[in-house]
Parts: sequence; C-alpha cells; structure tokens
Amino acid sequence: MSEIDLTGFSQVRFEWYQCTDGGLFKIYIWEDFSGFPGEDLFSQLQLTDNIAGWNNSIISTTGISNSSDLWVGIREYTATQAIGLDIDNEGCSTIDNGDGWEALGGGNLAYRLTTCLEDNPAGCFETGCPDGYVCLDDWENNCLSSDCNCNEDTGQWMCDDDCNGGTCFLTGCMDSDACNYDPDATVSDGSCAYEYDCFGICGGGAIEDICGICDGNNVTEEACAQYFCNMERVSYLTFGQGTSDITGFVQDGREFAVVGLIQDAAAFVDITDPHNPFEVGRITGTPSIWRDLKYWDRHVYIGTEAEDGVKVISVDDPDTPILVNTITDFTNSHNIHIDSDGYLYVVGASEYDIWIYDVNIPDSPQLVGTWIGEYLHDIEVYNNKIYGAGIYTGHFYIIDVSNKANPTTILSYHTGSIGISTHDCAVTYDEQYLITADENSGGHIKIWDISDYDNINLVSEYMTHPDHSVHNVYIRPETNLVIMSYYVDGTRILDIADPENPIEVGYFDTSDWTGLYDGNWGTYAYLPSGYIISSDRANGMFIFASPLTNASMEWSDCSITLGDINYDGILNILDIVTLANCVLAESCQDTIGDMNQDGAYNILDIVLLANCVLTENCL
Repeated sequence: MSEIDLTGFSQVRFEWYQCTDGGLFKIYIWEDFSGFPGEDLFSQLQLTDNIAGWNNSIISTTGISNSSDLWVGIREYTATQAIGLDIDNEGCSTIDNGDGWEALGGGNLAYRLTTCLEDNPAGCFETGCPDGYVCLDDWENNCLSSDCNCNEDTGQWMCDDDCNGGTCFLTGCMDSDACNYDPDATVSDGSCAYEYDCFGICGGGAIEDICGICDGNNVTEEACAQYFCNMERVSYLTFGQGTSDITGFVQDGREFAVVGLIQDAAAFVDITDPHNPFEVGRITGTPSIWRDLKYWDRHVYIGTEAEDGVKVISVDDPDTPILVNTITDFTNSHNIHIDSDGYLYVVGASEYDIWIYDVNIPDSPQLVGTWIGEYLHDIEVYNNKIYGAGIYTGHFYIIDVSNKANPTTILSYHTGSIGISTHDCAVTYDEQYLITADENSGGHIKIWDISDYDNINLVSEYMTHPDHSVHNVYIRPETNLVIMSYYVDGTRILDIADPENPIEVGYFDTSDWTGLYDGNWGTYAYLPSGYIISSDRANGMFIFASPLTNASMEWSDCSITLGDINYDGILNILDIVTLANCVLAESCQDTIGDMNQDGAYNILDIVLLANCVLTENCL
C-alpha cells in the first residue's frame, strides 16, 4: 500500500460504492506480483446487508507487512469474478474474470482505503443525505464543517472551522389532515394527499372501470360478462399493502374476516354488515408474501414463511386482537390447519413434515405428534385423516391421525403430474372423492374417486385457461359446491353433484392482472351467513353474494364459449364482425376471442372463428 503507511495502525477502513442494494462480499488483500494481484494475504466475508451507495468495512492489517506494494479489493460471494483495487488511485485497475488478471483503466470502479476509521464528520453538502432527506444550511443549530479530509499519517479527520456543512432534514407531508401525513417530517415536500384510490393507496390514481375492476380497462357492459356470473360483489376493502390468504369466523353473533398482509401479519375485519366492512385491528409481523391463518375457540393462529413462528392471537375481545403466544419450535412454515377436535397441524416447517399441536387450551399449544414422509404444501384434516398435497412430487397423501402421537400413512398416490404441481386438496364430506389443485402454468382441478383405496381413479378435470393456475380449493358444507381461489381467474365455483361432469356455476374475477400468480390468493367458504370472502393479492378483500345468500339468484351453467365475443351464448356472424373490428382497432380487451390461445389477437383468430361458425363445427 504505497500511499498509506501501516506502521502504527492495526486496522484500515475499506470503502466501496455499489449501484444497488444487496450482495455478499469477501474483502481481500493480495501481495503484488509483477504489477498484478498475487497470493492472498487476507480475506474476510461481509455478512451484513449492503445498500446502494458507499459501504465500508473495518479490516485488520495485523501481521501484514507494508514493505512492498499490496492490492486490496472485493469479490462478490455469489459471482465468479474477483475485482482488485490498485491503491495508488481510487478505482479498479485490474479484474479477474476467471481467465487471469487483466489491466483496466484507473477509476472504473469506486473504492477507497483510509486510516480514518470513523465516518466523515463533515456536513451533508459534502457527504450527502439518505433518500427522503434534504440538505439545508443550519449553522445556527448544527455547526458542521463544510470540508474534512483524512490525515492518513495520524488516522484523524482534519476539518475547517466554518459551520456551513449542512444538515439532513426529513421531507414529507406535514398536514395532519392528509392520509400520508408524516409526523417526523420537518420539511414539506408538497406531497400531501387526502384520498385513497381503489387499491387503498393514499393519493393513488387507480379508479374502478365499468365492471368494478380496480384500474381495469373495460369500457362496455358486455365485457363484464367475463368477470362475473351468479356472484355479486357486495363490498371490498383495501389495506394499503398486498394480501395473501384469508380466513373467517363467527363469534358473539358477529362475523369476521382475517386477512394475511405482506408488510404486517394480518388485518382483522368486522364483516357483520357485509355492505360496510371495517377493520378492527392489525397484528404486526415480519414482511412476507406468505401467511396462513386459522381460527379456533376465540383465537386466531398465523403461520408464515417469515421467521415469526406461529403467532397465537386472542380475539376474546374481537375488537382488540392481542398477541398472546408464539410457537417457536420452528422459525417458519408454509401452511396451518385446525381440525374440528382442536388440533393444529403445521406443514412446510423444518425438521418434521407435519407438526401436531393440541390447542384445546388455545393460548398454550402443546406439541403431541409429528410425521416425516415428504414436504406437504397444503393439507385438509377430516374424520381423523390428513389429506395432503406433495407439491414437489405430484403425490397426494392420506394419513391416519386417530392417534396424534403416531400418524400412520395409509397411502400416497401419484396424480400424473410432473414437477411442481399438486398444491392443495379437499375431500367430499362422504370421503368418496378427493379434489386436487395443481399450481403451475395450466394447473387445474382434478377430481378423484377414492372410494376404494386399491382402485383410485381420475374421473374428471376442470380448467379455466391452459396458461393459468388454480391455487386453493374448498367444499362448502352441506352442498355440492367446490369453491376455488383461481389466481387471475378469481373466485370460481363448481357444482360436483355429478363428480364425473362438474359444472361451473359461478365466478367473480377480482383482477385483470395477468401474471401467473396474480389475483385471488385465498377464499373462505364456511361463513354461516353464506357470504364468500376472498383475498386478492393486489386489490384487497372481497365479499360476495350468491345464491347462498340471495334467494332471487340461482346457480346456472356459467361456461363461456370460446369465440362468443358479444357474450350472447351463440356463435354467429356478429361474433366474427366484433372480433374483426377489435383486431383492426387493436382494442380487444379479454381472451374470449383468442381462438388459438396464443395470447395475441390477430388475423389467425378471425380465420379460426369464421371457419367454426361457417362449418358449424365450433367446440
């Protein structure tokens, strides 16, 4: 290190500048070998998170001789190249991409080395401010130097005597009546907003389209037929952040929803009046896109893939949810289930594939059993049997848990799917049929006859779109209705009175987002009132009416025929003309006219529709 004399110093400060957050690094010191880095003299792994901008680490130089030139640099822990620093200048001068060191021009990458271990004490005009702050001259209250330089011989900062260095002040909205009011802000940035948009974002610009879809682009009532059938949106509620799963419960004559959140753990919502839901409380948690929630005996249990264990929330006073305990036998889990006898089952956690807890004393769960077989993604427990979905192998399981301390596998059965597939399952109340849901592109519903464990048969399938995916599946008690959360296709309802010929009898699409796993994450089918509640990952919580709640409505076949552009139930010349017009105007809004299901509207779709109409051979 030719410009820094290490004599008398046991540590130096190494600084580097990166353009984005994240990354794990190793810091190296190399000996010089003919103008290139040679043997390693020192290395140290940096385990802390790194931010965009300047980062630093204090490294030990004990035992390192300063009698010859040295190199210092970093190597990204997850990359294959090592980056060296010639400390005669502040920049990268040589780089190893795996084929040996190559010389580069000075200053290509920003690195610094200094004997001053503390941060630069100068004001923000020299050092800058974090995002969201502004640097202002505040010499009366904060006498900070405008210029400081490190004396490398002493390891001390040398600063001028002025007080014009500047101080960082937090900017934000300072009007307490605004929905984005920041009580910590000291400088107004003019950002105050006073209304929420339909996504629940303060000051957002999203509005509902004619079909009631937040930020949708539909302009005709005819287009709305693709979004709902035999279901009506009663109300919805947003939370200012994304959502995951949902559950519900009835207590003290009131009905509630509990919605998993992304930034917080969960929101508790009074839905007794389904037209006017309101949030009564919120439980904080480590951010995660995965939450699973279940209710038992005036308590709600919240599992997550964040390292929060399983939270136990008392809702003895449902208007004031309170965290009373946490299961910490594992750090995280994927899913939880509570059976009718008061046993909590946890899957997707470490060490065991299933953890079983007695929660008959709700705030003091007691571990009573475990099972090891394979990773189960979701389960249902009915009549002392676990019906489990092995997502990574495509198997479903039936496990006897009549003895909770010794679960016994009855069978596993391969669903015929390859790769990530069997995500969830639900059993009919006579236990004659099992409904499985595959989560992948083209993931759909399969109905299995399991009346004879030695002769299991696939009897029917249901799919909305070959490029879409179902998520979770439930059966409404005392009905033949399968209620599904189907991601971008919303909440869907099948009548399986004849399991070999399921009929789609209801749906409501909660989103016009198009990602494979966008849209409806979870649904809850068991409220005594009959209302169905669903969670949309971006659009919040929805409450639906249906023939379960409205005697004037009835279940009927909701199947939409591909090519029926005007949704009149008949394929004819009007559909050809409508499709041709929207293709030419590039204004097609839904997928009903995408005849070859290639995700694009063009002349091929018009030709296919015309052929099927003219030959009366439309499927």
